[in-house]
Amino acid sequence: MNLVVESIKEATNPKFNAYIRFVGYDVKEKASSLSNAKIYIERSKAHPLSEGEVYTSDLQDMAVIFDGKTVGTVDSIIEMSNGVLLEVRRLDGKKYLLPYKDVFVGTVDIANSTLELKNRELLEL
Repeated sequence: MNLVVESIKEATNPKFNAYIRFVGYDVKEKASSLSNAKIYIERSKAHPLSEGEVYTSDLQDMAVIFDGKTVGTVDSIIEMSNGVLLEVRRLDGKKYLLPYKDVFVGTVDIANSTLELKNRELLEL
């Protein structure tokens, strides 16, 4: 379904990021049909990245590297109000949550689809 954005307003409620009004969805009942819907946009229309930034969607399926060796894969991304958690599946199948923060994650190489793990204890290696 393709929708046209009429307006976007930053949310004051901490549970929400923004309020988006779509053309043709002026009636509350019709607009509520879009509640909890996922919104996707073309990469070419996305906000441009600054140096060192990545789109979280690019982290999906990345190999997790520690000390030069692959130790797992990013299975999913959990976006929360206070940050991002990566669900990492180790090579033995066990899953762990890895906070996507500089203290835990090193170099992210989009071209090679790898993410460096700084602390081996986070995945109990």
